Amino acid sequence: MPTPTSCGDHTRPTTVTWLRERPHGNDRIIHQLTPTESALLLIPMAVFAGVLAPIAGRVLDRVDPRLLLVPGLLLSAISIFWYSALMHPDTPIWMFLLPSALMGIAQAGMWGPLATTATRNLQPRQAGAGSGIYNTTRTIGSVLGSAAIAALMQGRLEANLPGAAEAGGDFAAGQLPDMVVGGFSDAMAQTMLLPGIVLLVGVVAVLFTQRPAHLGER
Repeated sequence: MPTPTSCGDHTRPTTVTWLRERPHGNDRIIHQLTPTESALLLIPMAVFAGVLAPIAGRVLDRVDPRLLLVPGLLLSAISIFWYSALMHPDTPIWMFLLPSALMGIAQAGMWGPLATTATRNLQPRQAGAGSGIYNTTRTIGSVLGSAAIAALMQGRLEANLPGAAEAGGDFAAGQLPDMVVGGFSDAMAQTMLLPGIVLLVGVVAVLFTQRPAHLGER
């Protein structure tokens, strides 16, 4: 199994877990959206990914997978940095639809191509073991990524909101005191930089992905 592809795949669980929770969790708390309203911000991502993924799958069999993987991971990183730049109390809600759409386009060139490329060149007798190793690396990436994000989030909250624990406010109801809204947004925006950087590492990793054997024969 191509090791660079596995390294690139480590970036996916970290990024997607963070993307689905933090930007829209920030919207719920800072902009006082309901969970349903916050979830609707993901519609552009779902639509673009659903429309483009089958097209990417058909193209993948005819081209070097790096032609899909590099733009997909790079656009994912750009969308994460875009989310980070937008995470401020005065940002209009509709603007979060734009990086959501870009992330949907990026995922069409990321999910399927990574999974296919990771085991494509294996012999049939090695396919089972290769698939198991591949899924193990994904699980490890999820665990390490979640731990890293949680630690960074805690650190940025402490740095941006010193003494916030004594500030009061109904946190259980998703309401923050006005005095901590800005610091909370800054902490979430700064934490968003981590998955963006990890995705850039993934871009470098997939550059070393092996060319599919069936393309090398042409």
